[in-house]
Amino acid sequence: MANHARLFSASGSKTWLSCAAAATAQLEYDNNSNVHADLGTLVHKVGDLCLASKDSRDAEHYIGKDLKKYFPDGLLVSTVFPADMAPPIQSYIDYCRALQTRDSVMMVENRVSYRPWIAKEARGKKNEEGFGTADCLIVSDNILHCIDYKNGSGVHVDVKNNTQAMLYALGVYNELSFLYDFDKITMHIVQPRKQNICEWTISVKALLRFGKAVTKRSRQAVSKNPKFTPTPEGCQWCRKGMAGDCDALIAHTLAITSALFDDMTNPDKRTLLDNKKLILSTIAAVEKNVIATLEAGDEFDGYKLVEGRTTRKWTEDAADYLQENYDPDEIYLTKIIGVTLGDKLLSKEEMSQHTFKAQGSPVLAPESDRRKSIQTDVTDEFSDVTS
Repeated sequence: MANHARLFSASGSKTWLSCAAAATAQLEYDNNSNVHADLGTLVHKVGDLCLASKDSRDAEHYIGKDLKKYFPDGLLVSTVFPADMAPPIQSYIDYCRALQTRDSVMMVENRVSYRPWIAKEARGKKNEEGFGTADCLIVSDNILHCIDYKNGSGVHVDVKNNTQAMLYALGVYNELSFLYDFDKITMHIVQPRKQNICEWTISVKALLRFGKAVTKRSRQAVSKNPKFTPTPEGCQWCRKGMAGDCDALIAHTLAITSALFDDMTNPDKRTLLDNKKLILSTIAAVEKNVIATLEAGDEFDGYKLVEGRTTRKWTEDAADYLQENYDPDEIYLTKIIGVTLGDKLLSKEEMSQHTFKAQGSPVLAPESDRRKSIQTDVTDEFSDVTS
């Protein structure tokens, strides 16, 4: 799991490479961890331990074991490895091992420095900027594999032009190019819980061109008046924007929405759709900010806090009362188990015979989406029409 730098972390690079001002603007906002991040840290550690083990142990070896000795700071909510996380991290372990050859060298949890591509004036008083930790590296004379494990099951992480992976690749090039003569780097994202495993190869020349862009952006970030540049990708995880406190983002969102609703053209509609996530996330962030203002006892013109809608719930003694006064058939419902539980009970052959995947309803997706386009045939609607 990566150790993140302060201003120019690889994990947050999509933000500060998109918006120069974001690097310093985020400092006043806490970067708090959460249960999902803690779980990811724990699962990463199991992957590291398995890949580094001399006996090629698998993830199931650690199920139910407390790994707190690897986290002496005590910041994780739980350090016991859960059974349901063994299959996804095992997919990553198997993937890394499959890439190994007799002539290659595997390095796990390897600290790398992309500091040479952070502008000198942006490296910090103690040169603390421009470091990270690559999950797994497999190196041979002509190619380098840089594999990054993602434990998330929500957002699909693509590897092509992935700035975090490219910064780690720069760091690996910086550390190992004097030992190995590789001319290309293949980056891999392994995200089993999203059924996402992808790879992308970039030449060293192209990677170094990216490095020049990193230097330019980091220099802009620490300049006197860095520019705010709102974009859907850059603002997605920006702490200032997520706090509903970014004037540039709010102004950008208002400009998009206010100018579009009179005689909208197709290009106007596309602009709106392209910025859908940005617009919705901005509204959500502003709402959260206003709620916090009102909860603190301050006023906000035009809005107030009210009690949300609720539904009725049984009291604690309801179950006893119902069991004493009514027949079981009247108070209990029986239904078939779900497909997920079925996977644990039935064999794969039985599941393939007795399950099917329904066709999904049409949804809009950008042209870059990997799914095939649905071919609609409007003639079907008129098949019963005769002349």
